[in-house]
Amino acid sequence: MSLHQPGRPVAEKTFDAFAENIKHAEHGCRNAQNIIQFVDTKAGVIAGFTFVGLGVVLQGIKEFLCLSKDIQDCLVAAFKLHPACATILFGFCVISIGLGILSLWFVVQCVAARAPRIGLDLKHSTLFPIYHEVHELGRARDHFEKLKRGLTQAEIIQEYEVQLLNLGAILHKKMRCQHWAATAFLGQLLLISLSGAILFVYTYLYIIAGSVLQ
Repeated sequence: MSLHQPGRPVAEKTFDAFAENIKHAEHGCRNAQNIIQFVDTKAGVIAGFTFVGLGVVLQGIKEFLCLSKDIQDCLVAAFKLHPACATILFGFCVISIGLGILSLWFVVQCVAARAPRIGLDLKHSTLFPIYHEVHELGRARDHFEKLKRGLTQAEIIQEYEVQLLNLGAILHKKMRCQHWAATAFLGQLLLISLSGAILFVYTYLYIIAGSVLQ
């Protein structure tokens, strides 16, 4: 008959609420920082496409000015027959340039987004060490002196509160600016496309087709 020896008792893991809260807060901070980096990257891509859009509009204006006088006269004569279309085309070009500049302005605001320090009475923290180097140096140093004696659990939680509040405000501002930059770029792209279509139709009808029929 085989003897069954009792196995070793499995040690139960004790639940540490404070450690779990800190771990959860760390995940939140890391996630917010990753999203901030992602939003900044997207803003850089939008800026690149916006520069291309501005270049297309300016290059189109330059190409028109460099056309031969006969082609310019043909286009001007064609647009005189439909002054409303000429006004719309001119307005599209101006508005598209304005939207491009507006998109770049929002991109700059997105990259430079800095929310005011949030955290009730706690203006300094180890996780968010921002302070004025002249007026707030003493108060910040007094706060950082707490590291020598050791922070209490309440103080550590409060520091994470400050970190999360400020990261959340910065992320909200960045996402809002990035959204408006993308919206302005889409408007610019739409107007450039419509302007190109109008120019193509007029060029075909009054220059290409006209020269073939003659």
